[in-house]
Amino acid sequence: MKKVLSLLIVLFVLVSAAVSCGSEKPTADTSMTADTGTGPAATDTLPETTGKTPDTDGPEIDPASVTPLLWRVTDASGHELYLFGTIHVGDRRTTVALEKLAGRIRECDALAVEFDAVAYENDMAAMMADMQKYVLTDGTRITDHMPAELYEQAKAELEKASLYNGFLDFYKLALWSQLVENALLMNESKLDTEYGMDGQLIRFAYDNGIDVLDVESASFQTGVMLDMSDELHVFLIKSSLEHKGEYGEQVDGMYEAWVAGDEDGIIDYDSTETDEYTEEELALIEEYNKALIYDRNIGMADKAEEYLAAGQKTFFAVGTGHMVGEGGIADLLTQRGYTVEKIPVD
Repeated sequence: MKKVLSLLIVLFVLVSAAVSCGSEKPTADTSMTADTGTGPAATDTLPETTGKTPDTDGPEIDPASVTPLLWRVTDASGHELYLFGTIHVGDRRTTVALEKLAGRIRECDALAVEFDAVAYENDMAAMMADMQKYVLTDGTRITDHMPAELYEQAKAELEKASLYNGFLDFYKLALWSQLVENALLMNESKLDTEYGMDGQLIRFAYDNGIDVLDVESASFQTGVMLDMSDELHVFLIKSSLEHKGEYGEQVDGMYEAWVAGDEDGIIDYDSTETDEYTEEELALIEEYNKALIYDRNIGMADKAEEYLAAGQKTFFAVGTGHMVGEGGIADLLTQRGYTVEKIPVD
């Protein structure tokens, strides 16, 4: 079956950015419905992507059990950089992880993340410009771009998560595939974006006067999603909904592997069992992996090299899926001649 977790450990999706940083988002224009006959205006925004109340209580956490993956990279001149794999959802254990990482972050000149979501959510013009890229401008609706039965299933899942609003019918499949993933997370998993590691790291950097660097940008990630074919987005929506009963178990299992720093477990959860797929579907999976993982890994490794060459000690924190396995950032930097060593989170 398709592993449904890649967006959680690879792409800090646009629709989750503000939620992950714990700030309020603009309210959707609920007066617009599918029956209005008009498309969304430039000021229309997405509905909230979280409805959960963060668990601030619960059993005591043993800090020794929170050991996510961390690497130290050193170049020939002795310049150092940390690599840390994040996850975009979590529970109180991500707070424990941050406490254990605090000393290493403070010794760095900068924190590098996929993009600075705090700055982004405060730049309404940039957010709206990116959201406008998702708007269907050819006079069609989303129902013209996916099978009717799949649309009804996706809509039902969004409604269950309180994410659906009629204006979404005027947005592209690239947005729908992200929203369906967010809905499944809300509906099937106990985890929450409020505890996403990325947002916690960014807030910590701001609180401690540490520069925050963009490895990519929100606009770049928007482009990645929009460049994927409609056939791929339909496949992603269909596959996720077909396996939604397993979604919560997979997300929670992935998170447990992340907390424990179980690299093999992370790779296993994020792998794809191919037996059930046709050749056409396997080609779509390859398109997905190339766009979302392989190509971006190379660009991220290039940025890590830039920071090392500049002698800027950087805490480089991007989705765990970019770090692990063959072709991951740690592997690419090793191939390029850097000393890459896994070190404990303490």
